[in-house]
Amino acid sequence: MSLTEKQRDAMEDRIDLLRIHGPALTRPIVGQITNSRHKNMKELRCTSNGHLRALFMFMPNQDGVLLFAGSKSGERGDPKWNDWYRYVIPIADDIADREIMKRRK
Repeated sequence: MSLTEKQRDAMEDRIDLLRIHGPALTRPIVGQITNSRHKNMKELRCTSNGHLRALFMFMPNQDGVLLFAGSKSGERGDPKWNDWYRYVIPIADDIADREIMKRRK
């Protein structure tokens, strides 16, 4: 996926907020992911229209790890909107598992 300059700037701004506020950052910028194997997985809402999202989690030492980012293009209520989660959460879970194992070594 290629981002426009505006999307890239929005993503960078939200990541900066996450870096500054850490786990204290909440809605409307950060939302909880409920269908993950990792109870601390969250989503960073990166654009005002809500389409650009980044799944992330904080490790036990409070390091933030971006796991997966993409666009939930489609309208709210459109099946594609919720299908995005069914597709990306398992991918983000696998990436998180590998990151946790890597940090244990």
